[in-house]
Amino acid sequence: MSLYSRDGSSAKIGAPSIDPLQDTIYDFPRDIVGFGRKSHNPQWPNGAKIAVSFVINYEEGSERSVTNGDAQSENRLWEQADNKPALTGERSLNPESDYEYGSRVGVWRLLNCFEKYGMPVTAYAIGQAFEKNLEVADAFGKNGHEVASHGYRWVNYVGMGIELEKEYIERQLESLKKTTGSYPVGWYYGAVSAYSKALIHEVYEKKGIPLLYESDTYSDDLPFWVDVPAEKELKDPKGMLMIPYSYDCNDVKFHAASGFSTASGFEEYLKTAFDVLYAEGQEGMPKMMTIGLHCRISGKPGRFAAVENFIKYISNKPDVPCAGPHPYVVEYFEVEGGRSTSSHYMHQKMAQILHASPLNPSGFKSYGGVISTNVLTPQTVHVNGGTARRTPEVVPTDNRYDKAPSKKPAKVVLNASLAGPRDVAPWSGEIGKERKENHGDAKRVFKFKMLEKHPYTTQSFVPMGGDVKYLVVVTDGDEKPNMKGLKAFAATQKQGVCYGVGVWHAPMAVIDEPVSFAVVQHINGVADEDCSRIYFKALVTISDDYEDGSDHRVPETDAQAEYAMEAARTRDEKNEKILFRARKLAIIASIVMTLAYLILWPIPMYATSYGMLRP
Repeated sequence: MSLYSRDGSSAKIGAPSIDPLQDTIYDFPRDIVGFGRKSHNPQWPNGAKIAVSFVINYEEGSERSVTNGDAQSENRLWEQADNKPALTGERSLNPESDYEYGSRVGVWRLLNCFEKYGMPVTAYAIGQAFEKNLEVADAFGKNGHEVASHGYRWVNYVGMGIELEKEYIERQLESLKKTTGSYPVGWYYGAVSAYSKALIHEVYEKKGIPLLYESDTYSDDLPFWVDVPAEKELKDPKGMLMIPYSYDCNDVKFHAASGFSTASGFEEYLKTAFDVLYAEGQEGMPKMMTIGLHCRISGKPGRFAAVENFIKYISNKPDVPCAGPHPYVVEYFEVEGGRSTSSHYMHQKMAQILHASPLNPSGFKSYGGVISTNVLTPQTVHVNGGTARRTPEVVPTDNRYDKAPSKKPAKVVLNASLAGPRDVAPWSGEIGKERKENHGDAKRVFKFKMLEKHPYTTQSFVPMGGDVKYLVVVTDGDEKPNMKGLKAFAATQKQGVCYGVGVWHAPMAVIDEPVSFAVVQHINGVADEDCSRIYFKALVTISDDYEDGSDHRVPETDAQAEYAMEAARTRDEKNEKILFRARKLAIIASIVMTLAYLILWPIPMYATSYGMLRP
């Protein structure tokens, strides 16, 4: 028995798959079930009910054109796309100029808006397009924006061939590294081939570059893990995190027959989609929403108003972590269950469990220094008439940018940073067993997913007021961190921390309440020279006594501090005695000189009067 199909072909009931890629390294199986009816709670930070991520697709200058060596001109995604066929063998000036509007005007209108509202975005960047507009590439590399890969050319990769597509992937990585200073950690093709995901994974693994996510999927309202066929035989497969692209909330539908005809229609659709997902989040099923924009579409004045109105709309909503780039979502996304998450459980097994010990100078010496008035040295002195105590150069402020490849000079900066509290994850499964056996009264756990280092400068954090509690995670290592040497420290409001030059450390993690820090370091504006990053997974536990506010000063630290304090006092007293003796001797000398003068000055006069002295 055969079934009728629309294209006239037929298949027998129960016929097996005829996919030529089945059981190859390119075979990413379909998942029809997903998280199921109960969905999944990703536990967004601060109890947020929805995560919103804006995407700006930057493609201008890389569309099809004979000037780019293509046989045809571009006729997609511009104002008259339905009416103008592609030209063969010659330029099509009207589409060209419409694309140029995006790179000349639209991109700046959108970027200015997002930066005005303090919302970093993800750029789906075409490598060739960035090469042609370095000012745009530089702008997306700053202010917290993320640059993800959109392919080296804005072309269809279906049918391109494995080797040529792999060459394009490698070319794209080096292109974005050159124009932005960093390799992209995320990828979205759009016109994806059946080989694309596997090839992206292969190239990243070959180069040793972290791939945090891939977004060529429209199948969910939440990120999800998939198994990578090429890792099937590995003992500890990494898997691939998919961040769905909300294609229905994309401005490309302005140029689709069934899409948006007015800006108000686009705005209303975005608000409605947000409201539905936000309501589900309030019911215990938080979701994610991406809004895809194009510089030549939403960068036009009439459509731009819809974008800004939507930004204002969500900004007034409580419990919205708001517009963070995709790595912001990756940092907080944890899969605790679901049918399609086999890779996650491997990740959970690989997570290291660290117990934070009290921060003290002796324990942290290998990684930098502790900034505290309790850290006393032989150079500690009393100043301001004895009302203050000063320890000079308690930590270094090194600048080694003269050794950086660019040789670009650096400047010292003092930044103010407000760090929000990290989520607390509940103990469960094997982690609970680990806690019971090894961690005593430990009851809180914090998630860490990234390490960074500053190759040519120290970086110091000094908390500014309040009942401050924060975690410090560090390790040694040069090009790559020593993951087996990870250490965690618990700090209080009395302690600042200085990371030494090139020391791998996790971003600042504060506990319970937001904390303001003064941050001192050197920068030269070259991304990889200012900061290098690597992604991992660790869980850090905090014990009850730390939660209760103990300052955790260990006995040897107290003894050393008291000894140094006594030494400073003794030295000051000795100096005072020496000064007193000097003053006393000066007074005696002055008296003696005065008496001598009074006794001796009449002698010459008497001698002259009695002829004892002759002229």
